[in-house]
Amino acid sequence: MVDDGDLNTIDAYSPTGSCLSIGSDATAGERNVTALLNLSCTQVIVERGTETVNWNDHQSSSFPFSATVVRGVSNTVITETGTVTSGEFSGANVIETFTAPNAAFADCGTPGGVTSLDFADAIAIAPL
Repeated sequence: MVDDGDLNTIDAYSPTGSCLSIGSDATAGERNVTALLNLSCTQVIVERGTETVNWNDHQSSSFPFSATVVRGVSNTVITETGTVTSGEFSGANVIETFTAPNAAFADCGTPGGVTSLDFADAIAIAPL
């Protein structure tokens, strides 16, 4: 799976956002993810991969992560955790949470299945 998204950038993929950084000039970023992910309508999923955020201060942060996916009654929540291994915020802990409403899962029983979910993304990068 290759995924990308925007942080605090308003466009077709990211309609709203906010970014607050302390000790940095970064106010927005673009995230790029490479991960192996097996999708399922019925299972809790564990994912591993690497994410890089290219910040608007011309720096980047890269971190390997592991993630759990939990499908609740009304939302699907993906929680990624890792530590920044290179670039801005190196050594800091990362928690990134994606939340999507489960409305699309009604398509699990159709031949085409679920084709997309619209996730809200919140990322926190904090020193050790």
